[in-house]
Formats: sequence, C-alpha cells, structure tokens
Amino acid sequence: HNWIAQGALDDSPDTAKVVFDMAHPPVYSKAPYITAIDYSPDGSLLAVSGYHEVLIHKADGSGLVSRLVGLSARIESIKFSPDGKLLAVTGGLPARMGELQIWDVAKKELKNSITVSHDTIYGASWSPDGKHVALGCADNTVRAFDIKTSKQVFFNAAHSDWALDT
Repeated sequence: HNWIAQGALDDSPDTAKVVFDMAHPPVYSKAPYITAIDYSPDGSLLAVSGYHEVLIHKADGSGLVSRLVGLSARIESIKFSPDGKLLAVTGGLPARMGELQIWDVAKKELKNSITVSHDTIYGASWSPDGKHVALGCADNTVRAFDIKTSKQVFFNAAHSDWALDT
C-alpha cells in the first residue's frame, strides 16, 4: 500500500464511482437496451429491464408506475410471482457477481438481494406456490432459493455450459 501513501491517484472509471439506488436512478441519454420483459399475471403491469433497474409500466401504455433500482447493472430476467405481488429479477455485474433480487411490487421495496456465483445469473422462474425461485448461472449450475430465508434449496452442476434459463 506504499503507492497509495505516495499519492497514487484513483484511476477508477467514472462509471465505477456512480451510485445507483432508489434515490439516484439512472439517467438515460437514449432508451435502454431491453434484455428482459414480463407481464403481471393479471395483465395490468409490464416489467421492462433497464440499466441497474426494472421499470414497471401500466400495460395499457398509460404511464410509468415505478422504477425498481438495484445493485445489478445488467438485468437478464424478470418474472412476476404467480400471485403478481413479487418480482424476481436476475442479473449482476458481468464477470464479478450474480444477484437475485426479490421486489415487493406494490411497496416498491427490495425484499431480498441474494448474491449468487461470480458472474451474471439468468432465467428466473417461480415455483407454482410462489415460495421458491430457480435460476441459471454462468458457472454451469442451476439453483433454487427459498425467498423467505434466502437459503439455497437446490443445486445442480450437471450442465456442460452456461444455464441461461430454468
């Protein structure tokens, strides 16, 4: 750490210093690249991926309902729970970490943030009872988590390549 004491400059890129959260959402110069989209079970809402966020729109096109801003820069899948009350979001920071987010849609509140593997994660799907979320990983695994406890309840490493969906 002598180089720091000797006055080394922080040469981190500006994008590494920016904080995105609910109070500081991303600002777009053009429309974000859409990597994931899902309708709520009742068809009233449309969830669309953005940069560090999921944008919840009224499905009839009449307006934006909320912006759910989280840690993951890249969003790879979005799935409403069977009852439509929760939203599972998979993504991460490529080559750094994967994250499963569970959002309370009505409260616009992050209920769980579960770090998974060392790369972006994919393909969220809910169990029919809404208690578990399965996902695929770039480390060739498929996993499932109990959303109340955040504990991993299933692990399968039998894939020969990235598991992009469940």
